[in-house]
Amino acid sequence: QLYAKVMELGEITKETTVLDFYCGIGTMALLAARIAKKAIGIEIVEAAITAAAQNAELNNLTNIEFYVDDVTSFMEQPEIVSHENVVAIVDPPRKGCSPEFLDSLIKVGPEKIVYVSCNPQTLARDLKVLSDNGYTYGNIHFYDMFPQTMHVEAVVLLEKTL
Repeated sequence: QLYAKVMELGEITKETTVLDFYCGIGTMALLAARIAKKAIGIEIVEAAITAAAQNAELNNLTNIEFYVDDVTSFMEQPEIVSHENVVAIVDPPRKGCSPEFLDSLIKVGPEKIVYVSCNPQTLARDLKVLSDNGYTYGNIHFYDMFPQTMHVEAVVLLEKTL
């Protein structure tokens, strides 16, 4: 349900390029690649990217690329991140996004950001930064992925207004 909500909020089409930051083994990038023109996954953990590439091959997806890189460093490659009709999927660790990454994301300026969070506190902090810099957001959708714990996943769509 969470992944379906990410795809729904991103309104991914055959004209969309998806940048999946903190992609892990590429689950959301792989789902997006079934619909999008192109999907790009970025993750700093090499073993995760190896698994992501294997998953793409197993699923016969050729419109997807994975990079072992820090998400902030990756944003410094304008030839890769400067596409038309970009949807960014951001799924950071519990500590949330670094200020440097958020600055880079704001500069790249995707029309839509689908933010997935496992920590409501860092989500609120990052939403404040993004909303102070030209993004609006609406409903936050919560998913209890970890029954009988206090942890929830949250998904929210941010749209560029400036």
